[in-house]
This record gives sequence, C-alpha cells and structure tokens, in this order.
Amino acid sequence: MDGGRALDVSHYHYLSGWVAVLQGDLLRARECVEAAFPIQSGVPFPLALNHLALAQVLHESGEDAAAAEHLEGARRIGRAMGSRLLEYMCALVEARGAETTKDSRRWPGRWRWVATGAT
Repeated sequence: MDGGRALDVSHYHYLSGWVAVLQGDLLRARECVEAAFPIQSGVPFPLALNHLALAQVLHESGEDAAAAEHLEGARRIGRAMGSRLLEYMCALVEARGAETTKDSRRWPGRWRWVATGAT
C-alpha cells in the first residue's frame, strides 16, 4: 500500500475508534485504534495521534501502565518533531488521566501546563 493510501486507512481506524469511544464501546475503540498501528504511512503526527487515542482508551479501561507507555510514545514523537501541539495534547491526556484517578500529585501541575504552558 502506498504512503498516501496507508495514511487514509490508518486515519480511518483512528476516527472509527473515536466514534466507538463516543458510543461508549471501549472494546471496539481499542480494536479500531490498534488496527491503525501496523499500517506504516511514514508520517509521524498521525502515529502520535494513534498513541494518544490508545492511551485514553487504555486509561478508561483501567490499564494505566499500558496507557502511560502509549502516552510516552506520543510524547517522544512530539519532541522529535518539535511539536508544541503534540506536547499540549499529551499534557491534556495526562491531566485527564491523573484527574480521573485522583492522582493529586500530578494533575494540578498538568492542568496548569495545559492552561498556561508553564509547569
């Protein structure tokens, strides 16, 4: 599959995962987002989005260690790209995850970063 087509198919799985999340079907959301990973488009930003989506689904499923691995995958890609947007999105996902687990050591600082960009 050529790179452009691979990107289309990968993004389809990503969006299908979000539809499943909105429908409350975390199992299908996970399956959809995981289906995007083997598709190699050669474009790092969509791969980071897949990591972020899977991190959120895993966290909502109670799999925080696996979620943290995917969050770090997205963060690595964002840093390599110099993407402040991905950095922000990672902080937002991390803050949401910390808030829902009531991790008071982490979430106030993450929300502050989300709001101001300052730690």
